[in-house]
Amino acid sequence: MVDIYEDKEGDKTFRQVSRSSSSYLFHTNTFEEPQFYNTNAVYWLRFRLSSEDSIQHVYRWILELEDLNFSQVEFFQTKDGVHYSIAKSGQDIPFHERSVIHKNNLFMVDVPAGPAQYAYLKFKVARPVKGSFALWGYRNMLAFSNTQYFMLALFYGIALAMMLYNLFLFLTIRDAAYIYYVCYIFSMVLYTSSLDGIGFQYLWPHEPLINDHVQHASIFSFLIFALLYAHSFLKPVFKASALNWVFLSVIGFRTAIFIAGLTIFPGLLNIPFFDILAMLFIYGVGIYAFFRGYKPARFFILAFTMLFIGFAITSLAGIGLFRGVDYLQYALNVGVTCEMVLLSLSLADRIKLLMEDRSVAREQVINQLQEKEQLKDRLNRMLEEKVLERTKELEDKNKQLDSLIYKSSHDLKGPLKSIIGLTTVGKMDVKDPAAREYFDHILLSTKRLDRVLADLLDITKVNENKLKHERVDFSHIINEILLSFENIEGFKDMKIDVRIQQEKDFYGDEKMLYSVFQNMIENAFKYRDQSKNPSTLDISIVSDKQKTKIEFKDNGLGIDSELKDKVFDMFFKANEQSSGTGLGLYLVKLSIQKMGGHLYLQTTKGEGSLFTIVF
Repeated sequence: MVDIYEDKEGDKTFRQVSRSSSSYLFHTNTFEEPQFYNTNAVYWLRFRLSSEDSIQHVYRWILELEDLNFSQVEFFQTKDGVHYSIAKSGQDIPFHERSVIHKNNLFMVDVPAGPAQYAYLKFKVARPVKGSFALWGYRNMLAFSNTQYFMLALFYGIALAMMLYNLFLFLTIRDAAYIYYVCYIFSMVLYTSSLDGIGFQYLWPHEPLINDHVQHASIFSFLIFALLYAHSFLKPVFKASALNWVFLSVIGFRTAIFIAGLTIFPGLLNIPFFDILAMLFIYGVGIYAFFRGYKPARFFILAFTMLFIGFAITSLAGIGLFRGVDYLQYALNVGVTCEMVLLSLSLADRIKLLMEDRSVAREQVINQLQEKEQLKDRLNRMLEEKVLERTKELEDKNKQLDSLIYKSSHDLKGPLKSIIGLTTVGKMDVKDPAAREYFDHILLSTKRLDRVLADLLDITKVNENKLKHERVDFSHIINEILLSFENIEGFKDMKIDVRIQQEKDFYGDEKMLYSVFQNMIENAFKYRDQSKNPSTLDISIVSDKQKTKIEFKDNGLGIDSELKDKVFDMFFKANEQSSGTGLGLYLVKLSIQKMGGHLYLQTTKGEGSLFTIVF
């Protein structure tokens, strides 16, 4: 039997309470497990210790206060009926000051043989608690304690392994669900360590004040991270759904409750209703996601089911439903362990399903790409056939056109030569100045037409003739061309510098190259800047094993940058006053392309031009 006295003022001393005259203060407890609700009062418990053994022997027992929410506990036991020893425990004193260094509130009790003696417990409670006490034999308590610590070590070892494993996955995959899961486990571990006393014994043994806050803070944090984890894990359900607003509302509401409990209404922190609602919301969303076809939710639901079962068993054991089954107080730890493993499996299951979905999507993409590749090949073949067909048509048309130009030019050549000859003879016989002027105009026009026909014939020859492969003497070509221009008025005043560097002989079509060089030299002379004295033309030929580079650089009139890309077009004249046919540079480009070379132009109006040919 236990006698209880509630000192509401908390000002009674042990000497006052232990007097025989103070027995009226106590009342005998009629409940199997008394409840202590008043957190401002000091409670006194008095009970008798006696042994029926007639031998004068002292029996050592261990008194355990099963609930850890006792703030300050003092145990008074008489040695001789007059003097009392005092032992301390509780959450509000540094851990090392406890009389028995153990996570639970324990006291050594000596029960001597002989008459019954009183022992007293004085304590305060941090929150309403159930007065559950146990008197253990020393050996039994030692065995039970070892088992307790082993089970807790196993629990925290599994939790640590889960945290490290999922932290590694987060650093590897960068999926936010993993870091939320790690924080959730850490918060849960912090909460359970505050419940079972491991936290106070090993983590903050010198800071009793932390015991007042760590439970509330850890409950709040593990709820928040559970919500964040659920939101990240069940993202397809939250996306574009009203559940997203409910999720934000739950987080905001629970945060407001936590802040209000810390600042204004401390009692709010002891109401589990808000936490139960949040957990039910998470559980309900998981079930909803599963029935919506989201397969990874299956382990998620099972994990929280195990947590709820562990919580329910612990709660029922806490109200005395499973008396005598001591290990059921750790049902929550077992539930949390199962939940951790299942949540980790749910993440692995999600990755597996995502990989399967990606594999299916990849196969679909590959099939689509293969179909597109086949379609592209068919289109390419069709286009190639169409291009070949069109190319052949163009080649036939070009041949017909070249043949027409050649025949027309050749047929016109004869009559044109007759006109030039007759005009020349007629000019000699006519004495009238006006008539001679007409003959001059006729002669000029027919000669110009003759040059056009000659150039057109050259173009057809370039297109039709097969290339010859013969050794080319650049020096000989240039000398012959310069010799043919000697009689042109003003040509001797032009300064021409020729530099030839050949490591290896050059092979090509000599007649075609002769035409190219002739056009380039004549072009430099025609478009020289007569205000510059002297007009210059630098011809550079560098030939090695890799390439042959030929440059024609003059200081002539140059070409406007806007017209630069048009100078190689047929019949184009950069200067309307030019007497040329507009076919010279076109013929040059056509000849160079025919021989497999490239032609480049750099020019600035008023400064000159640089033509570069590369074979």
